[in-house]
Amino acid sequence: MTLAQAWDKARKARDKIEEGVDPIEERRANRRALKAAQASTRTFKQCAAAYMDAHSKAWRNSKHVE
Repeated sequence: MTLAQAWDKARKARDKIEEGVDPIEERRANRRALKAAQASTRTFKQCAAAYMDAHSKAWRNSKHVE
């Protein structure tokens, strides 16, 4: 990030504060909304299958794969 970009970002944050918006809380809310949207797009079955694919190679006993 250049110094000019940092100044611009700081100016925008100050403008939001003057409008009564907390820029940090706004960013946190946006992140929570994004995570909630991403979490709701995968089913439990999909998550379990992805876990099995990622970790089954490390299991030594074949009964754990079943």
